[in-house]
Amino acid sequence: MSVAGENFPGFFFEEVNMKCICPMGGDRVCPDNCPLAVWATLPPSNRKAQRKPIAEQLYRQGFTMEQIATQLGVSTKQISRDLVGFDIGSKPERPKGGRPKGSGKAGRRGQSTPKTDQAREIIRPLLEANTPVSPHKLQKEHGISHVTFDMAITAETGWKEGRDQGLLEALGNPKVYKEVLSLTAQQTLDAAIRQHKRKLDLEFGVRMREELKRHLDAVALPAYAKEIAALERSIRDRKGIMDRVTYRKILACLHPDRVADPALKKRYEEAFRLFTELEKRVLSEKESPTQFRDIPRTYEDLMRMKAKVKADRAAQRAAKANINPR
Repeated sequence: MSVAGENFPGFFFEEVNMKCICPMGGDRVCPDNCPLAVWATLPPSNRKAQRKPIAEQLYRQGFTMEQIATQLGVSTKQISRDLVGFDIGSKPERPKGGRPKGSGKAGRRGQSTPKTDQAREIIRPLLEANTPVSPHKLQKEHGISHVTFDMAITAETGWKEGRDQGLLEALGNPKVYKEVLSLTAQQTLDAAIRQHKRKLDLEFGVRMREELKRHLDAVALPAYAKEIAALERSIRDRKGIMDRVTYRKILACLHPDRVADPALKKRYEEAFRLFTELEKRVLSEKESPTQFRDIPRTYEDLMRMKAKVKADRAAQRAAKANINPR
């Protein structure tokens, strides 16, 4: 079998019994133990695990990394990573005298495999869109052999898997994509990650507010309202120990204006203050009614009361600014 203008020994010249299905195309035949034939028949789920030994076998038999990448439908950098630790010394030396004239160009894309390249261009958007692909139907539409479309599907599927795996590694390890992706691709991926993080932050904020509202409506505010109601009942039920007339007589006797002595005046002031603070304890609710404030029962009530307090404070600040202009 000939690849990129070079002849390779070994299994390529053993008994042949199947058509060549490698991306190089043509009417050549391959042995049944050809690694490229094995690769083409592997299911996508097994290709990642089998790619490294197949790449080592091809590299040992003289394929370059670029040629192996073309054959397996992945990037050259992926093949380079697969060959890390491989004993390069086991690769046979190239013949002296260099390559034959023009052999360096034979394996380039767009020259030796124009039909395969064209088929891959047709297949690529279909695979990206996860559209079912029929090689025989495409053969009728584009005039390219269904075998070539099969090869194109194999190559594009392998390339797509390698790309997707690279992106997954990049998301899990930021150092990976800086080595694999170009600067523009790095910037694009960084921007996409930042945008996705902002989206997650916004979604998290919305979920937190919704959960807070649910907790306030279902748990916190009902418990708070129940506690306040119990306190209000205890206040309304208080009996007191005297009526208001008696309370005011005692309060009048303790007024500091009734004495002229400065030392006694100070003591009367303190006694007057203390007895005033005892009003709710010595008088009944009827004699000294308590003014209760409204309490929020739902999240909407809480937000409405919060907005009212905020507006009242703003009005007070504005009033003070008008009274005491700078």
